[in-house]
Amino acid sequence: WAPRTDLSETDDAYRTHLDVPGMDKDDITINLQSNTLTVSGERASERREEGEEYVRVERAAGNFHRSFTLPDAVDPAQVEAAYDDGVLTINVPKTEESTRRRIEIQ
Repeated sequence: WAPRTDLSETDDAYRTHLDVPGMDKDDITINLQSNTLTVSGERASERREEGEEYVRVERAAGNFHRSFTLPDAVDPAQVEAAYDDGVLTINVPKTEESTRRRIEIQ
């Protein structure tokens, strides 16, 4: 399975939001290497109770792995991640040289 993901860009950062409900933050791993942001983890399936037979199963369980290629102009030392209400948010700042700035005409 692969968590639903939104990727956005601002003038100073890239932001990724991944839907991973029902997971503990300790079950998620985030790596940034050579401008590739990788998020992986595992969601355990719930145990069936004795005598219970599922009629429909739509919630995914098991391992997931998502990779995103970022531009060269990111600051890996400033990457931050937060997990709130089943949404993992990763903020990857751009380097100062790559941020957009307005040039005044003289």
